[in-house]
Amino acid sequence: MPLHNLDHSLRQEIEALKAEGRAKAPERIIVEYIPARGEKGPRYKLQGFDKEYLRMNSNSYLSLSNDPELIEAADIATRKLGVGLVPCGLSTGPTPITSPWKKGSPDS
Repeated sequence: MPLHNLDHSLRQEIEALKAEGRAKAPERIIVEYIPARGEKGPRYKLQGFDKEYLRMNSNSYLSLSNDPELIEAADIATRKLGVGLVPCGLSTGPTPITSPWKKGSPDS
């Protein structure tokens, strides 16, 4: 199939998804973190919105990603070991930080 035909076909499929309400929503960009206060947990501000929002799709539902002690520990580990996108040792190999957990406990 020629490339212009593929482009046309893909545009038609995207328009059909939009018409059916199944197209991906526009990106919602987080622009501010609001720490927990009182009985309210952490909130976030989104670009273009004045309201505060809960972040329900996060791995940091306990807000630990903003804990000062964890940020400091992550900073120390990053300076010592560098950074990477792969969270497991299957493709990067074990490190002194990840190896103890393979046996089930940091004290193993």
